[in-house]
Amino acid sequence: MNNDREIINQLTKTLLMDYKGVYYVNAITNKYICCSVDEASQTLHIIQSGDDFFKDLAEDVDKVIFEADRHIFKQDMTRTNFLLQLEKGTAKNIEYRYILDGTPVYYTLRLLKGPCKGNEYFILGVKNIDDEVRHRQQEQAAPDDMPQEISQDAIGDKLAQGKITPIPEERKIILDRLFEALSAVSDGSYIFVCDVRHDYSRWSKATVAHFNIPSEYMYCADKVWSEKLHPDDKVTFMNAMKDVFSGRTSSLNMQYRAMRFDGQYDLCTCHGIILRDANGNCDYFCGSAKNHSVHGRIDQLTGLRNQYGFFEDIQWALDNKKTGRIMLVGISKFSEINEIYGYDFGNKILQNFGRYIFKHTGYKGAVYRLDGTKFAIITRCDLQELKEMYAELRAAFRAGSSVEGREIILDLNASVINVDNFNVDYRTVYSCLNFAYAESKQRKQGDLVEFCNNISDENKHRIERFHVIRASIMKEYSGFYLLYQPVVDSRTEKLIGAEALLRWRNDEYGVVPPDDFIPLLEKDPLFPDLGEWIIKTALLDAKKILEKCPDFTVNVNLSYTQLEKADFVDMVERVLNETNYPPNHLCFEITERCRLLDMELLKNISVNLRGKGVRIALDDFGTGFSSIGIVKSLPFDYIKIDRSFVRSIEIDGKERELIKSFVGLALTFDAQVCVEGIETAGMRDILQSYNVHSFQGYYYAKPLEFKDFLSWKDNYISD
Repeated sequence: MNNDREIINQLTKTLLMDYKGVYYVNAITNKYICCSVDEASQTLHIIQSGDDFFKDLAEDVDKVIFEADRHIFKQDMTRTNFLLQLEKGTAKNIEYRYILDGTPVYYTLRLLKGPCKGNEYFILGVKNIDDEVRHRQQEQAAPDDMPQEISQDAIGDKLAQGKITPIPEERKIILDRLFEALSAVSDGSYIFVCDVRHDYSRWSKATVAHFNIPSEYMYCADKVWSEKLHPDDKVTFMNAMKDVFSGRTSSLNMQYRAMRFDGQYDLCTCHGIILRDANGNCDYFCGSAKNHSVHGRIDQLTGLRNQYGFFEDIQWALDNKKTGRIMLVGISKFSEINEIYGYDFGNKILQNFGRYIFKHTGYKGAVYRLDGTKFAIITRCDLQELKEMYAELRAAFRAGSSVEGREIILDLNASVINVDNFNVDYRTVYSCLNFAYAESKQRKQGDLVEFCNNISDENKHRIERFHVIRASIMKEYSGFYLLYQPVVDSRTEKLIGAEALLRWRNDEYGVVPPDDFIPLLEKDPLFPDLGEWIIKTALLDAKKILEKCPDFTVNVNLSYTQLEKADFVDMVERVLNETNYPPNHLCFEITERCRLLDMELLKNISVNLRGKGVRIALDDFGTGFSSIGIVKSLPFDYIKIDRSFVRSIEIDGKERELIKSFVGLALTFDAQVCVEGIETAGMRDILQSYNVHSFQGYYYAKPLEFKDFLSWKDNYISD
C-alpha cells in the first residue's frame, strides 16, 4: 500500500469532500485503513487501520450499531457474502443507525469502487445521512393526502390536545402479549398487532429495518404503511383497511408490493383478522405479511428447519468458527413409492421418517429436512457415534415401519463431513457433502461415506482447495483453461478433431488434477455455468482451426448434471448462434454415468441435438455395466473405446478379439469407432486392420494448451 500512498492521498481527499470517512480494503488479505480529513487544517489522517476488516467490523457491530440494525452487518457484511456480492456486481449501499453519544444517527456505507483488473482493493465511503433520512421519514409519515395530525412528529402534540386518545398501559400490555404470541409461531413473516380503539400498533423489528418505517410502535400505522406501497396497490389497501376498521369485514387477505429500504419493491401477501370484545366491537387487529422475496426457515411438511435454515446455520457455524459434523441422510428409490401409493402417502412416509430422526437423534444435534427425500443433522458427535446412529437408523427402516397400516421398507444413503475449516462457505460444504452422498448411493450400497478432507502434499485442505476452485467460477472462470488432445483418421492419420479437456491452476495450488475437482463440481449448482463456458470456449478455439482444417470436429464432454437442466438444448443452440459455429463440427461426449438420468430424457436430448446437426459420442465404452444397453437405447454417431481395452493389444489375443466385437457392435448400430489410448506404432498397426474410424492417444500427442496445439498441428501437417 505504501507504493500507492500519494495516489491514495489525492483520491481520499477528493472522496472526503462528500464522505466522513473512506475505507481502503485489500480484498485478498483483508488489511485496511480508514481515512478522514481534519476540517481546520485540511490534512489527511488515518483514523483506523487493521489486519482484518471483516473481523474488526464484526467485533464493533454490537458496540456501536443500533440494535435493530445489527442484523444488516451480520448478514450482508460477512466476508463471504460481501465478496460474493462484489463478484456478482450486486453489492448494495447499507443504511444503518450508528450510536453517537447514546443517540442512534443514520449513516450509509457505500461501495465507491470494487476490485477491477489489476486492482485488488475495494473502497467504501461512510456518510452521515441523518437529516436526509429524518426528512424522508417525516414525508412518508405525513404524505400529502393524509391529515397532518397523524404525522409521527405531531403525535405528541395531538395526544396532549386530546385529538388522539392515548393507549392505556393495560391495553399496551395486552397488545405486547398478543404480539409475542404471534411472533412465537411465525416463520419468516412480518408480524403486526393493532389496538383498534386507539389506532396504536406494534410492528416487528424486521419490518422496521427492511421497509425503513419510522418505529416499532406507531399511531395511525395504516396511513404510514400505505405510503410504502406501490402506487397501483395503495388505493386497494386503504379501501380494505376502511372495511376492516369500520366492521364491514373481519379479515384482510390481499397481496401488495411494498418498498424496502433500498427503494426496490417486494411482493407480500398479508393476512389479518379482527378480534372482537364481549360486545362484538372491533378490539384488536392482528396479522402477518409474508415477504415472497424472503424464504421461510421451516419445512411445512415435517415442521423441521428447512434447507434455507440449514444453509443459514452452516454459515453461522463457519463465521463463528464452531467445529462439528454434518450428516446427510436420504431415502433411495422414493419415486417408486410415490408411483405405487401416491404422493399423499409418500408425504406421510417423509413425515414419519422426519419424526423418527428427530426423536432418535434430535437431542444430539439440530435436524433439518432438505430438498426431496434428504434430511440433515448438524451435531458435535464424533464420527464413531454418527456411524452407530446411522447403523441404528438404517436397521430400523430396513426392518420396516408401519404407515397407515402398510409395512414400508426403506433403503437409506448417507454421508458425513467434518466442519473444521472456516475458510470456505456453506455452498462448498454442501457440495462436498453431496459428493460423498452420491458415493454412498452409487458405489457403497448405502453405507455411510465420509468426505475426506485430506491434507495434501502442499499442506492444504481438500475442501479449502475446492472452495477456491468453486469461487473461480464466479470470478469469470479465473484459473480454468482447456487442453486439446488430437483425434486423427485411422487410415490417413490426418488430423480430424480434438477432445477438449478441462483443467484448473493457480499460483497457490499449481495444476490440480481434474479427478480432484470435477466429480465435486458436478454436484454443485454452478457446474452448468462452467459447462456453458467450456462449450463456448471450445467452439471459439475450434473456429480458428476450421479455417485451415475444414474437416475438424471438436469434442466436448458432458456431465449428467448439465443434461438434467431443462434448458440445456436451448443453451447449446444459443451458444452455437452466438459463436456462429457450424453444429456438424461439434461432438458431445456422454459417459456411461449418464445412466443415472431418465433414459427417455437422454434420448430426447440426443435426438434434438442430432436434429440440429450436433454429433453424439459415447465415451469410455465398455467400462460400465450398462454400456450395451445404452447403445441399444440411444442414437450415437461415435463410440469411443476406453484405453483400458487396448493397453495390452500387442501381446494379448483376447484384447484383439474384444476390440473386434466392440467394432462389430458399433457398426450394428450405425456408429463409428474411435479408440483411445494409442501409445505405440504397434498398437496403431494392429488397429488399422480393423474397421476403426479414428485414433486418439499419446502416440500422436498428449493434451495440449491451445497455442501449443496450433503449433503441433502446423508441424504435424507439414510432416
